[in-house]
Amino acid sequence: MTPRPPSPPVVAYVDDECSVCRVAGRMARWRRQEQVWICDLSEARHDLDRGAVGAALHVVDADGRMFVGYDAISALTLARGHPWLWRLMQRAPVGAVGRRVYGCVARIRPSSRRPSRP
Repeated sequence: MTPRPPSPPVVAYVDDECSVCRVAGRMARWRRQEQVWICDLSEARHDLDRGAVGAALHVVDADGRMFVGYDAISALTLARGHPWLWRLMQRAPVGAVGRRVYGCVARIRPSSRRPSRP
């Protein structure tokens, strides 16, 4: 079953000290600025765990629902006006591969805020 899509506008909390995150944030806002708001990790809502936000992208939609990691990327895709791509990203093989790739990138991304690995 396909999850309910996010409701724009969305707010993405990114680690501004991470070059990958900064570029992704700029790309997410390009040409759809009214639908996507980018906030640095330091501006995260008080109810968000900063360690978790530092470890993975967090997106909150207009209904207050939170999307994390690959699901956050998927939510940004829909907010940017690509419902067909959002639906594709929800499919089992694409979603499974996407989650795995996102996890790998999140673990190796450059940031001084990222939680240290054991």
